[in-house]
Amino acid sequence: MDSFIEFDSLKKEYNNLMVERFSDAPFSESFECIYDVIEYIYECEKQGEEISDDLFDLFTFGYRYLNEKFLYMNSLLERVYKNDSNLKKHYSDLDMLFYIMDFVTDAKLEEINPAELLNLEEEVLTSIEKNTPLKDDLNKRLDDVTKKIFMKGYHGFMETFEMLYDAITYGIEEKDTDDGEFFEIEK
Repeated sequence: MDSFIEFDSLKKEYNNLMVERFSDAPFSESFECIYDVIEYIYECEKQGEEISDDLFDLFTFGYRYLNEKFLYMNSLLERVYKNDSNLKKHYSDLDMLFYIMDFVTDAKLEEINPAELLNLEEEVLTSIEKNTPLKDDLNKRLDDVTKKIFMKGYHGFMETFEMLYDAITYGIEEKDTDDGEFFEIEK
């Protein structure tokens, strides 16, 4: 339950980075979705509600995911970009990196040869770290790799967070049947 204890510091970091400074970043929508889901789970736990193992695992994953991204963004600000406006000029590079990292994180990639994706990740990471432009053909190569992934039936972790976000935000209709996965969050 350490993640629950540490969540308050993540909330401050989320507010600092994503609400006050980088809310217009293309990746902020994904971060908001994950943040809202884990905050909901956190509030349920704080109010004494029993949290299932699946929801706790989702909370832990989301917490670690956001914490890792925020630490990386802070590191980039200190080492590479030096200020917010320089980082904002490179939103698309960061968005691409986070997009690739999300695929690499997902266990379903074992079904394909991940070498192409890992090479792309390293190339984007190196360009970001050196503050150099990405190669012109990078988008095409990433598109080719992601097409292969989606053709294999890829369903990543973001879909889980999006489904929970929708359930929390819009509620679940009584006509919906419980498939045993996420309807337990209904209030």
